[in-house]
Amino acid sequence: MNKQILVTGASSGIGLCLVHHLSSIGHTVYAGVRKPDDFNQLVGFKNIIPVMLDVTNKTHISEFIKRLKASNKPLYGLVNNAGLGGVGHFNAWQEDEIKTMFDVNVFGPWRLSKACISSLLEGKGRIVNIGAQNSIGSCEFLGPYAMTKSALDSFTESLRCEVAEFGVKVSLIQPGSIKSKMEESTHKSSMERLGRSSYPFDTRAKVLINHILEQEERAQYIEQNASEPEFVSHAVEHALFSDEPKERYVIGTHHEGKQTIEKLLKRVAQTNQNPDLHYSRNELIEILDRYLA
Repeated sequence: MNKQILVTGASSGIGLCLVHHLSSIGHTVYAGVRKPDDFNQLVGFKNIIPVMLDVTNKTHISEFIKRLKASNKPLYGLVNNAGLGGVGHFNAWQEDEIKTMFDVNVFGPWRLSKACISSLLEGKGRIVNIGAQNSIGSCEFLGPYAMTKSALDSFTESLRCEVAEFGVKVSLIQPGSIKSKMEESTHKSSMERLGRSSYPFDTRAKVLINHILEQEERAQYIEQNASEPEFVSHAVEHALFSDEPKERYVIGTHHEGKQTIEKLLKRVAQTNQNPDLHYSRNELIEILDRYLA
């Protein structure tokens, strides 16, 4: 049966791939974009309805809800995919830059979920938030980005609890490195941010700048170490239409998966060092077996 689904950030990468995938299996997809050129590239495709939708723009959101109501059909799926990236040491970031990233990556999903919830409740639909493995464990240069994805992780957990009894299911997708244009769209600002790193962080920043410039000369390096966006599309499809969707989907290479699991296990081991929470090795294995069953 044809379902109505909204995908934000549909101009490129994961979002664009997802829009074409969901439309190809027979669903009506509202493709949210910010720029007229991106809107125009989606005009004329079967089952795809491009909409101007900046997740920070309340007027855009309000206009989409009016359009949705005019369709006389509830929204079944909301995929909060729109996101903003960027790198830099913590002291090189400006406050307005971090606020903008939170506005897109955290408040955007909150705004859309709030605006669409009545329709989703009517359709007993699904909400799928596109997070990142960085919310599990971050690293140098990715602090603010990881902050936003950790916040999105927590929001997703709370939202799932709040809407479950009313028939709406919520999942979190956590990709690793995916081929997209996010790095391309934030490249200039990231390079400027790295360039204004102060002592003693400037030495490490210069190393990263040189590494990025080398990657630009060897573009295939990036391609070989990133997963195709189709992997995310299949996970989102499962989250939207499976009778038993997972709470979270970790997507990426074997190396990324290994790193993620080791970070989680390290956190478990460190938590278990608390004398009041100490489990024996056998007890920990018993708990692990319970979730592996």
